[in-house]
Amino acid sequence: MQKYTSGSNIKFFKNNVPNVGQLVPNFIHSLDATALRFVSRRLMEQKIPVAVIHDCVIVPKRVTQEHISALFREAYQFIADYFGVDVTVTGSIVFPE
Repeated sequence: MQKYTSGSNIKFFKNNVPNVGQLVPNFIHSLDATALRFVSRRLMEQKIPVAVIHDCVIVPKRVTQEHISALFREAYQFIADYFGVDVTVTGSIVFPE
């Protein structure tokens, strides 16, 4: 087992090579959490009860798939705009049966 020492927010192995393998998953997890927070806040503003588990939202049956998809598109567009990424977010969320 390799030992590592800490350096800023990145773990460095003893040979001073950064463990960049952790960067991408942690970044993606942070994006998911940001989008989920955005969607949860929008739902609460709309007086829709919401429960969050990991990367899922639990909402009343009356909330449509189209509504949730639109909120997530808005969230990811917000994130893209924040970082100055020139994209348009499209697509839909599919609810499991």
